[in-house]
Amino acid sequence: KTTTAEMDSFQMNRKLNFLSRNKDVYGYSQSKKGFIDTWRKSEFPYLIPPIDMTVRKEEEETDCAYNSAFHNLVVDDDGIVSNATCKNKVEDDHWQEFDNEDDDNTEEEVYLDYAGSALPTLTQLQSIYQNGNISNQVLANPHSFGPAATRTRLRVERMRKKLLDYFHGNPDYGDKIDGSDKISPSSASLSWKDYRHPGYDIIFTSGATESLRIVSERFPWTVSSTLLYSHNSHTFVLPAECNFGGDRANVRQIIATARAASSSSMRQEVNAQKWHIMLDLAKAAATGPINLQQLDPDFACISFYKMFGEPTGLGALFVKKTSIPTLTTTSIIMKPTATSSISEFKGSMGHAETRQGSIGGILTTKADSEKIKKYESLLPLQHRQRYYFGGGSVDAVLPGVDFTYPRSWKQNNDNGSENDSAVNGNKTGRSIGSGSLDSLVHGTIHFRGIVSLLHGFREIDSLGGIDRISLHSRSLGAELVRRLTQLRHGNGKRAVIIYGAWANFDVNENQFQSLDVSEKSIGQTDTLQQSLSSIETKLRNAPGPTVAFNVYRHDNSPVGYNEVSKLAALDHPPLQLRTGCFCNPGACQEALHLGDEDVKNNFLTSGHVCGDHHDVIDSNPTGAIRASFGKGSIWEDLDALVVFIEKMFVKKYGLVDHDAVSYEKSLEKDDFNFDVQKKDSPEEVSFRARKCDRILSEMYIFPIKSCAAMRVSRWKINRRTGRLA
Repeated sequence: KTTTAEMDSFQMNRKLNFLSRNKDVYGYSQSKKGFIDTWRKSEFPYLIPPIDMTVRKEEEETDCAYNSAFHNLVVDDDGIVSNATCKNKVEDDHWQEFDNEDDDNTEEEVYLDYAGSALPTLTQLQSIYQNGNISNQVLANPHSFGPAATRTRLRVERMRKKLLDYFHGNPDYGDKIDGSDKISPSSASLSWKDYRHPGYDIIFTSGATESLRIVSERFPWTVSSTLLYSHNSHTFVLPAECNFGGDRANVRQIIATARAASSSSMRQEVNAQKWHIMLDLAKAAATGPINLQQLDPDFACISFYKMFGEPTGLGALFVKKTSIPTLTTTSIIMKPTATSSISEFKGSMGHAETRQGSIGGILTTKADSEKIKKYESLLPLQHRQRYYFGGGSVDAVLPGVDFTYPRSWKQNNDNGSENDSAVNGNKTGRSIGSGSLDSLVHGTIHFRGIVSLLHGFREIDSLGGIDRISLHSRSLGAELVRRLTQLRHGNGKRAVIIYGAWANFDVNENQFQSLDVSEKSIGQTDTLQQSLSSIETKLRNAPGPTVAFNVYRHDNSPVGYNEVSKLAALDHPPLQLRTGCFCNPGACQEALHLGDEDVKNNFLTSGHVCGDHHDVIDSNPTGAIRASFGKGSIWEDLDALVVFIEKMFVKKYGLVDHDAVSYEKSLEKDDFNFDVQKKDSPEEVSFRARKCDRILSEMYIFPIKSCAAMRVSRWKINRRTGRLA
């Protein structure tokens, strides 16, 4: 048996080996916050600590070091923050029992689901709820007027500007004007087409999903529109990074190709076509830099809990300023009317010619756009397409009359659109045909959450910026892949199969050859440092820090992801993984080589649905296991996962196959030997093994309900019946 001291020594040696190869990219040693091992325990007290910072349980129970270090700040699993005393002191708050009634586990955990959600640090939570501006200043509803409401609006606009700076979404003025923030196309007598890049505007949403809904509902679809999306898409638009296995497509080249195709079509005039590109940044922005100017999508969406962990339920939709009219121009209702000219126009609306284009593109024709404008000018206001609207999204509305004008705010919008004041006798000077993005925001925005984003960005800055987070998290992804690919059963067969781009990425610790670094990150091409280490160069071209895989037994049969997930949750320490297809059926199909008929049969015949526990059907896996890393991850997290898989599923010795393993050798090495009698010859044992339909290779017992399983290495059997004694 290996002693605990020996196991700790082995673990320390593994970590030192990793650090010797990744010292330039792992741990934020040059950041303001310092090396991650010095603050991981205090920032994430409920996660496993670095091995050189482990504290004795007696100290933890007696002086409540974690609480005192943060002024008695306690954060529960739901993100609720409160002041509390030591753990061993009984709380008189009657809500305490309610908070903990479903989870009384205080064991430190391994968190490997950063692709699902980031974790906020205690410093971030403390800044928001104790020392931050939210706690010591009054913030009112921004739809109101007064000092508190004005303060809220200023904070929201300040964060809007911060987001444009961070994601490089401000206009690029080039050599046209001096670049002052106060200059716009209207004041400089320029339109957005005169700029090198017009920049983006932002509306806050509840997350990436709502952003997608807004674009899908407000886009002016026609009978000739084409929606083109990638097969491995999580959201049916172009993903900057795949949430299944971290694959990163050359997004910039894809969008540039679509732009070139649109320009070529526009020059031909007849049946001109234009691609509109929507980009899903939710996964990529969590652990990597984004440059919207260089990527140049029409629309892009993000969810902030993926970046910061707090707040949840908040996201943003970025809209290119030249594409604002696409979402805000009032659409028409395509239905018969008594107007002959309209009927004649509708008759001319045929199925226009379409052609293939870029991934994630939405195709319309220029001819259709002109026809729609003509048709719209013939319609009275009440026949225009209406959408749901809430508070703050309209300029005028009457409760008893069909009279609604969407929010436009300005006589001339910054997107350069023309007023439609002549249509229907509109004398107000406001635009009916197109409005501002405010018309897409219904009700009060999550203003407290928006203000609290500042503290999330401060956390990123304290670690040296998002580029250092990218290198740190990818170094862990690469190390996990290296360790998993080394796991072999005693018969030489692989214990783990990796999916996606990581399966083909060279993780050989001795081969860090220089690769093409023309793209520093998604959308960024600024000059790299001249003295990049080989590992840093390589990691900049690595997939995202998300690794998808499955575990296989020594006979090549898959271990179901549900079995792995349950055993991981019961392990010591418990591991938080993500299993299934991760809401990405296309990538799942591709990884598991499942055809459409296979998926249909799994549903119709076996009843397998998304999120259930049918993990293996007809000896084939229906999903995978995902481990993902983020800014707060440490080497110990990946090491715990590899040790767990090796301990539970990798069989090193005693494999009995049809070639017959020597009985004496098996008796010496097999962890799973039964107490059989010595009189049996090796030939007799081998013969019985060949005759059996099933061979017991592993066994676990659960002595206490809901507690972790114990692996059994020896157990007596009844020689006559074959039953366990």
